Amino acid sequence: MPIGLNSIFDIGRKGLRANLAGLNVSGNNIANVNTEGYSRQQIAFDPSYPFKTPQGIFGTGVEVASIRRVRNEIIDRQIRKHNSPLGYFEEKQRIYKQIENIFNEPNGVFGIREQIEKFFDNFHELANDPESGSTRTVILEHGKTLIESIKRIDDQLVSLSSDVSFQIGQKVDEINNIAQSIAGLNEKIVAAENLGGTANTLRDKRDLEIDKLSKMVTVYFKEDSSGAVNIAISGNSLVSDGERVSTLEKMDFNNGVDFVTKIFGSESGLEFKPNSGELSGLLEIRNEVVPLYRERFDSIIASIITQVNSLHRNGVGIKGSLSEVPHDNDFFAGTGAKDIDLSDAVKESINNIAAAERVETLDGAGNTVISGAPGDNKIALQIANLKGILVFENNTETFDDYLAKTIGQLGIGAKNVDDNASRQKLILAEFENLRDSTSGVSIDEELTHLIRFQRGYQASARVISTVDELFDTLINMV
Repeated sequence: MPIGLNSIFDIGRKGLRANLAGLNVSGNNIANVNTEGYSRQQIAFDPSYPFKTPQGIFGTGVEVASIRRVRNEIIDRQIRKHNSPLGYFEEKQRIYKQIENIFNEPNGVFGIREQIEKFFDNFHELANDPESGSTRTVILEHGKTLIESIKRIDDQLVSLSSDVSFQIGQKVDEINNIAQSIAGLNEKIVAAENLGGTANTLRDKRDLEIDKLSKMVTVYFKEDSSGAVNIAISGNSLVSDGERVSTLEKMDFNNGVDFVTKIFGSESGLEFKPNSGELSGLLEIRNEVVPLYRERFDSIIASIITQVNSLHRNGVGIKGSLSEVPHDNDFFAGTGAKDIDLSDAVKESINNIAAAERVETLDGAGNTVISGAPGDNKIALQIANLKGILVFENNTETFDDYLAKTIGQLGIGAKNVDDNASRQKLILAEFENLRDSTSGVSIDEELTHLIRFQRGYQASARVISTVDELFDTLINMV
C-alpha cells in the first residue's frame, strides 16, 4: 500500500471511529452509574496492521481491540463467600426479634413472667381473706387474662412457624427462578460471544443473579470454555452443562409433635441440606428454634396446670356459709399452652375457687360430706407459695427461674445473631468497597475520558480536514 492522501485520510477515519467508540463507552458508563450489578467497561485500542514500503514500515491508524468489563474474580468470590453467612444471620436476626416480641419481655405488667407472678400473688391475697368475693373475682379475671396471654403466645409461635415455612417455600421458588435465569443467560452469552467480542451486559446480569443466589445458599460456580457458568449449591448441582437446571422443592412433615420442613431435589429425590445462607437460617428457625421455645414454654404452662390443680382439687370453695365443692375441683382445664382454660367449676362460680383445705366427714346416714373450716386459707396459701417452689431442672429452679432462663437464652441467642450479622456486614462491606473501587463507575474518571476522546475525535477530524485541503491544492494544480 503506497503512502498517499488516501492512506492518511483512512488513518483519520479510523481515528474518528475509535474515539467515537471511546465516547460511547464512557457515555454508557456514566448512564449506568446507578444501575445495580453494572460493571464499568473499558475500551482498548490497537494500532492497525502496518504496511511495508521501500522507505520503511508505516502505521495505518488505530482499531478498537476490545470493550471489556472491569471485574476482579477474586473479589467476586470473596463477596459471594461472605454473602451466605450474612444471609444466614440476617434471617435468624429477623425471626429472633419476632420471637422476642411474642414473649413481650421485659415489658412490665404486659410480660408473661409478670402475669404468672401476679396470678400467684392473687392467691396470696385470697389467703389473707379466704372468703372475699372481690379477691375471687380478681383471681377469675386475671386467670382469664393469663390464659389469653398464654394462648396468644402459643398461637403466635405456631403462626410464626407456619410463616417461616411459607418463606422457605418462597425462597426455594426464588432459587429455582434464579437457576432458570442463569441457564437462559448462559445460552445467550454463548451465542453472542460465538459471534465475537464479550457479552458484557449479559455477563453483568448473570453475575448479579449469582450474587443474589449466594445470599440464599452457599454457591460454587465455574465458567467453562464456552463462557457458560455451572452452579452448585451446598454440594448439590443446580445448573450443569450450561443449560440444565436441577430444581428444588419444599415439603412439610409431621414428626408426631410438630411439623418440620425439608427440601428435596425434584429430580434426585434426595434431601437438600444447605449449610449457610438465608435458606439455612430459615430452616433452622423453623425446625429447631421455634419448636425449642414453644416446647419450653409449654412445659412451664403444663407444670403450672399440674401443680395448681393438684393443690386446688384438695381444697374447697364456699357456698353460702358452708364450704362445699365437687370432689374433682380443678382450677385449670387442659394439659398445656395450646389448650389451657379455666375449669368448668371455676367458670360456673367464683365460690368454687378453693381457699380452704377439704375435710371429708360422714353424716348420720353414712354419706361423705365435703367441707372446710370457715376462714381456712391453707390451699390458697399453698398455691401462692408455688411461685417459690423448685420444680424444674432437677428441682433447682422455680417457674419464674425457668421462664427467666428461657427468655434470657432467647435474648442471648438474639444478641449473638445480632453481633454475628454486624461483623459479617463489616467484612462484606470491605469487599464491596473493593469491588466498587474496581468495577464501579467514577463520574470524575469518566468525564476525564470523555474529554480525552473528544480531543482525539477533534484531532482525527483535523487530520481529515487537512487531507481535504491537500486534495483541493492538488486539484487546483491541475
